[in-house]
Amino acid sequence: PGTILYDLTQIGIEVAVRQRDRTLDHTKRRSDVRKDLVIWCTPKMTHWKGNIPQNEPLAVMEWKVNHSIGRRAHPQAVERG
Repeated sequence: PGTILYDLTQIGIEVAVRQRDRTLDHTKRRSDVRKDLVIWCTPKMTHWKGNIPQNEPLAVMEWKVNHSIGRRAHPQAVERG
């Protein structure tokens, strides 16, 4: 109590958050996406309030892994030193 992160239910794994607008063509994009780790403002909070997506999290984290299989399949994605 008294800190920003004070309850375990503020932490969400693979939960929905609002999709950030990156293109002008919004017809092809979902309004929400799932992220690896989400920190909410209050316990048991979600992206949804009723049936309307409106809550925003404190923090969102997403991990990407560059496996050796992926390096062979997509060599253009590997940084060249």
